[in-house]
Amino acid sequence: MKKLLVVLLVIVLGVGGGVGMYALSLHLNNTETVEPQTEETTKKTEKETNKVIISEERGNINVSKYIFLGDSRFYGMEMFAEPEDVFIYEIGEGYHFMMNHLAEAKSHIVDEDSVMIIGMGVNDFRANADNYITAINQLADENVCQIYYMLVNPVDDAIIEQNGYGITNAELDEFNTKMIQGLNDNVKIIDANTYLKTYGYNTEDGLHYDAETYKSIYEYIKVCVTNY
Repeated sequence: MKKLLVVLLVIVLGVGGGVGMYALSLHLNNTETVEPQTEETTKKTEKETNKVIISEERGNINVSKYIFLGDSRFYGMEMFAEPEDVFIYEIGEGYHFMMNHLAEAKSHIVDEDSVMIIGMGVNDFRANADNYITAINQLADENVCQIYYMLVNPVDDAIIEQNGYGITNAELDEFNTKMIQGLNDNVKIIDANTYLKTYGYNTEDGLHYDAETYKSIYEYIKVCVTNY
């Protein structure tokens, strides 16, 4: 049974009143449900904190190369890139860009400790869910390296409507559910969507995030990969 990995980052009080960051792992199979974060609660969290919690608790799994293949979400993270990272992305692109650049992405695999993180779908989720599932499953079955798929992250429904993007969180949730159910056990899922809805996020236009949120997503990916 396919398991969905969710890493929840929680704050606990340390000795002497200090605050430490810890990662709590939950493995949820796809027959279980998670109480959704309501739009009202998410906006309240965002308004009250105006910042996203960032964990520094990476795990002990050795990763020699991180290959990020995606769209504008990865563009926003590249400013935080570390020496072992490779970013391949194009703003506004989707499935066809991914297929046209898979060979390039594979060329950066250095050994069995390399990983590829695919973060696409926000630009063409209505048309290409099945195509993404087929292609990513085939890629994972090649066993060239561990493949991760990052679920499409949330938008700000109110702001995005004003800017005319025509995307809603309800639609993205439906797409993400389809990806979770369709991807096979060789693909590990990074659920940054639930993470952001839980801890808050800030956007510049309803779709694209501010630097702090991009940094949080980037660090969350590293936490997931190095722990699982």
